[in-house]
Order: sequence, then C-alpha cells, then structure tokens
Amino acid sequence: MKFAPLSLVAASGLVLALAGCGHLEHAREGDPNRVVTGTVNVRMDLMPPADAKLTVRLVAPANVTAAPAQAAPDLVIGERGSRAQPEQIVAEQDIPVPTSMPAPFRLEFRASDAELRHGLNIEARLSWGGRMRFRTFESQVVTLETVARPQTVWIEAVR
Repeated sequence: MKFAPLSLVAASGLVLALAGCGHLEHAREGDPNRVVTGTVNVRMDLMPPADAKLTVRLVAPANVTAAPAQAAPDLVIGERGSRAQPEQIVAEQDIPVPTSMPAPFRLEFRASDAELRHGLNIEARLSWGGRMRFRTFESQVVTLETVARPQTVWIEAVR
C-alpha cells in the first residue's frame, strides 16, 4: 500500500501539531484569600512620638506597558502607552503609634496565583507631625513562593 507524498506530509504535520498539546497545566489554583505577615524594622534605635503612624501596604506594581483606559488628549498616539499606570493598593494596615521597633504587621488580601507569580510589593511608611519621616527604599516583593514566609521590611529616613 503506497501513500502519496502529500498525505504523508499532512499526516506528519498533524502529528507535530498535536504533539504541542501534550503538556497542559493541571495544577489547581490556590485559595485567593491570603495573609502576609512580618515586621517593619528601622536601622537605628527609634522611639516614635505619640502622634506617629506606621502604614504598611501591599501594592500591585504599575503596568508601564499597558495603555491607559482613557489616554490624555494631548498625547501623541505613539506615547499613549508610555505613561505609568497608578499602583493598585491590594491591602493596607495602619498601626497607630508603634510601641516598639520592629513593629509586627498582618495584611489580609485576595490575589490569584497569577498575580502572585508577577509579584506584589510591600511598602511601609512611618509618619508623624504631618510628615513622612521613614519609608522603604528597597523593593520587598511577595510572590507565590514567599507569601507564606514572614517578611522583614526595612525602612530608612527620608531626606
């Protein structure tokens, strides 16, 4: 029984096309209700005054490559996607007058596995007297692998 060369090429193309479907992701999504815990530390002995407030946020980083939902009319069409989008606050905790440093925090939030694969940032700010005095300068990223571990966030003086 002889096969025409065209049907042989078509059959091998079909086999190769279907071979690409051999690996499909079958892992279940994790529970989207999540908690991240940790401490906020400062690199000096610090006893904050009575009106101090520590704010800890979990933030989804801005998507710089995405075009805004409604671009500003004065932008050239080629520049419409170049403006950074605002960060989205996923969770926030205000700790009035932290009694000691390091100060513990607990953030409850909802995030899919896909969002955590991209990473979420932890920001911390210590303010008093109407001014921000300390904040995070180095990125503290929470991912799918690190969400269950306690996080250590360092804040430094704002100059």
